Amino acid sequence: MSEDPWPSTSLVSIDVEPGGRTTPFGYIGIAEIIGNDVETSWMVKFRSPHYRWPATSIDPAPPFGQIWPYIDAFIADRLVASYGSSYDIKSLASLIAVEGCSARPIPFIDGLQLARSLSPRRSGSLQELVLELNLLTREELAELHSQRSSAGPVNKWLLHDAEDDALANARLLLQAADGPFNVDKIISLHNLTVRPMAPPSTAG
Repeated sequence: MSEDPWPSTSLVSIDVEPGGRTTPFGYIGIAEIIGNDVETSWMVKFRSPHYRWPATSIDPAPPFGQIWPYIDAFIADRLVASYGSSYDIKSLASLIAVEGCSARPIPFIDGLQLARSLSPRRSGSLQELVLELNLLTREELAELHSQRSSAGPVNKWLLHDAEDDALANARLLLQAADGPFNVDKIISLHNLTVRPMAPPSTAG
């Protein structure tokens, strides 16, 4: 049994694209590790509270305040991993504060810190890491993209959206396990920092 307040054999990988003043929509990608595999991955689109929406605007995408309680419940007591976690933590805390959502100190680990532990000479690019470590094949990505009814902004040559990033980060963690997945052993072996998301009043 894990000595920490999270299960050792399950984890949620996340990627946050919060939107902004000139970007009306945000996206959150999720990839769930259970046991030794990615159980599921998905992405949700939301109306960014950082964008100045016209008062008469009607859009089918829900506001962040409607989707966050469901994502928070999905995470539950599990550890969260993201690639470059300081950005995702700051983005989430800001979205939560603006929307007035309930917040808690969700614990994060950083896939980028893990990648640098695996090989300090590697670049920080998640896309290059995908190819170097064969985390996701081009064929697998093409198949995943063909199955999606909607996607975020396609502005990257290999990993197209937040779901791709979350999935690649999850595969990195599985590869680092080098055997039965146990997040506590990965944290210990690679000396990873567990950083809780600060409450909105102290974030950023």
